Amino acid sequence: MSACVCPLALFADQITLKNGDRLTGSITKTDGTNLIFKSELAGQITVPLDAVVSLTTSAPVNVSLKDGQLLLGTASADASKIAVTTSAGQLETPRADVTAIRSVDEQKAYQAAIDRYANPGILDLWAGHMDLGLALANGNANTFNFAAGFNAVRATNTDKITVNFASIYSTATVGGVSSVTANAKRGSLDYNLNLKPKLFLWAGVDLENDHFQQLELRFVPAAGFGYHVFKTKTSYLDVLGGGSLDREFYSTFNRTSGEVVFGDDYDKTINKRTHIHENFKFFENLSYSGQYRVNFDLSAATTLTKMVSLQFTGSERYVTNPPPGLKGNDLILTTGVRLSFARQ
Repeated sequence: MSACVCPLALFADQITLKNGDRLTGSITKTDGTNLIFKSELAGQITVPLDAVVSLTTSAPVNVSLKDGQLLLGTASADASKIAVTTSAGQLETPRADVTAIRSVDEQKAYQAAIDRYANPGILDLWAGHMDLGLALANGNANTFNFAAGFNAVRATNTDKITVNFASIYSTATVGGVSSVTANAKRGSLDYNLNLKPKLFLWAGVDLENDHFQQLELRFVPAAGFGYHVFKTKTSYLDVLGGGSLDREFYSTFNRTSGEVVFGDDYDKTINKRTHIHENFKFFENLSYSGQYRVNFDLSAATTLTKMVSLQFTGSERYVTNPPPGLKGNDLILTTGVRLSFARQ
C-alpha cells in the first residue's frame, strides 16, 4: 500500500501545520490571512496562514510580492522565508514579503476580474434591491394598498450611477363607494464622476408625479460638485452642492424655478444583518423668494437570507408653495420584503 501512496505524494503540494499535521493535495490560493487548500482526503479546507510552518508545491504557482513582482514557479517555504524556482532560477525572499499565492487557474481568474473591473461594460457591476409592500382589508370596508421601491447602483473606481424609484397606490371602498386614497410615484437618476480622491462632479434628474397634489410631473435636472467626507468598509458620507431647474406641471398651472441645491448621502452597515441609507436634498428657490423644497429618503433593512430582507422605507417631499388649498408635504412610508440582486 505504501508503495502506491508515496509516488502520489511526490506529485502533490504539501503543508505542515504547527500541531504537526501534514496535508497533501493542492494549493488553491491565499485569501487574506488564510490558505485555501484542496486536501486529498478532506476536500477544500481553509487553514490560517500563521498555522502553516512549511509548504512545498509540486506544480507551478504564482507568488505575488510586496514590491509588485509576480513569480511563477514551484515554491517551498518555512516559517521565515519562501523560495520560488522559476525558469530563470531560484529566488528566495522573506515570507513576510509575500502578499498572495495563487494556482495558475486562480491567477487567471484573478487577472480576468481585475481587467473586467478596470474596463467594465455598462451592464456590469450593478447591485441593488426591490422593495414590495402589500396590505389588504375585506369586511365593512375594503382597502388595497400596494407600495414598491427600486434601487440600483453601478460603482467603479472612477464613477457611480444610481437609479431610484418609489411608488404607492391605495384604494378604499366604503358603503359601496370606491375611491383612490393615494397615488404617487418618484424616481431619480444620478451620476457621479470622481475628479480627485475626495472631489467629484455630479449630475442627475428627479421625476415625480403626485395625484393628490395635482402634480402631473415635476422634472428637475441638476448638477454640481460633491465631496467624499469619509468612506470605510461599513459606511460612507458624501456632501454635495450645485444648481437645479425645477419644471412643474400641475393640473391648473405650470411654473419654472431656478434653484440652489445642497444635501448629503449617507450609508451605514450597523452589523452583519442591519443596514441603513439616508439621502437629503434642500432646494432653495431663486425665482420665487422665500420658497424652497425638501427631498428626504431613509431606508433600513434587516437581512433574513442572502437575497431576502425585511425593509422599512420613508420618502418625504415638501414644498412651501403647493397649489392653493393643498398641503405642502407628502410622505410615503412602506414596510415589507426586500429582494436584493447583484451582477458582478
